[in-house]
Amino acid sequence: MTSSDGTLLGPSPWQIDTKRRRRERIGAYLLFAFMVAFGGLMVWFASTQTRDVWNDSRVWRHGEAGQVLDYSGDVRTSGPLGIPVFHDFKLDVTYEDAQGEQRTGHVEFQRLFAGVNTDVTPEVRVDPRRPERFVLAWQVELPRWLASLIFLLLPMVVLGGAKAIFSNERRRHAMVGLCARDGEEQYVPLEKITKQKNVFRVTVVLPGADGAPARKHTETLKQPPVLVSLDGVQHVLAAVSPRAPGQVLVLEENGGPFVRSFETAVAPAEEPGARATGT
Repeated sequence: MTSSDGTLLGPSPWQIDTKRRRRERIGAYLLFAFMVAFGGLMVWFASTQTRDVWNDSRVWRHGEAGQVLDYSGDVRTSGPLGIPVFHDFKLDVTYEDAQGEQRTGHVEFQRLFAGVNTDVTPEVRVDPRRPERFVLAWQVELPRWLASLIFLLLPMVVLGGAKAIFSNERRRHAMVGLCARDGEEQYVPLEKITKQKNVFRVTVVLPGADGAPARKHTETLKQPPVLVSLDGVQHVLAAVSPRAPGQVLVLEENGGPFVRSFETAVAPAEEPGARATGT
């Protein structure tokens, strides 16, 4: 059932659930702050790795040829689904420099996708000004550079996600305020709905303005949305404002993020995974 005028919330203005919105905003900004801090840490780590690869390549280009006498250490592999993507090396190496003096040193490096052929003794080059500084051929091959590139790209992904969280929360906060003053209810076509832990991810299809192609819009809800089938196509109930054309705010079945001021119940939502059969 809905209100007496056939809507979920009744005519606007609507009352915002301020306690809930405060919790949502704090949660979003805490997540944003965490991702920025984590992204910053990753930037520092990536810059360190890139600097090490660059310094190793300089030693390799200008260093003197030596000879590896022995090496031992730890090699660890990791990756999704058990696929060996990252190869992490920590090796103790005994070598001769260009003057024939025997030395021992330690190296640590990462390679992407490819390990090393341990049946072949690697080449080594030694810094003539600092013979205790040496580089193995394994440290300057393409897989090492690829690992460094991945370390540079990951912070961009994390910081991009942080920016998206911040932008989405600002957009949502603005839409809640606009709809509270002059909002109207409208059914929009549903693309898909999935339940992830304790939240619902709802993707709707919005028509493009002035002949532009339709676009998809996704929101995360704590309660399921109101679902209805119109002409055989699944729709969800959303709030729109005349001051925000082309934008929607998907409503939860309990009216969230607004407060319903009357006793009512809505039809139960269908199981997550329902998909629209057309637009």
